[in-house]
Amino acid sequence: MNQDEIKKRLEYKDGKLLNKIKTLKKNIGDEVGCINTAGYKVVRIQKKLMFAHRVIWLMHYGSLPKYIDHIDGNKLNNCISNLRAATPSQNSCNSKRKQSNLSGVKGVFFYKPNQKWSVQIMVNYKKLFYGYYVHKDIAETIAMLTRIKHHGEFANHG
Repeated sequence: MNQDEIKKRLEYKDGKLLNKIKTLKKNIGDEVGCINTAGYKVVRIQKKLMFAHRVIWLMHYGSLPKYIDHIDGNKLNNCISNLRAATPSQNSCNSKRKQSNLSGVKGVFFYKPNQKWSVQIMVNYKKLFYGYYVHKDIAETIAMLTRIKHHGEFANHG
């Protein structure tokens, strides 16, 4: 599937893909696609399912990077201004705090043996340790500053 073939079938408008060809189920101008089990919008093009954000990227730029990151972390916000090419590592840096994190702060964990807050972040798939802190708010600040230092524009604090 190339840019020209997609543009013949679909129109992009405000992060949505609209039908340009009348079908049995869709009229011209109807939004296409559905949400898959992972929470991404997918569309069927020539009997093949594709992520909507990848289709939108291809429509705008004519080629596809290996990874496309949703800047705001919202899988359904497919506005072209919310999409950027990323490496696998950058894409994972922009992930949200895991639900299993009990501290409520990404990269901060309470370490029971010494009764202090531990700061750990991932950098290039390696866990880096940034110390123990008596106060949670200090640990949170350290975690945020180290994410900015190592992840730059891909740093996600929540």
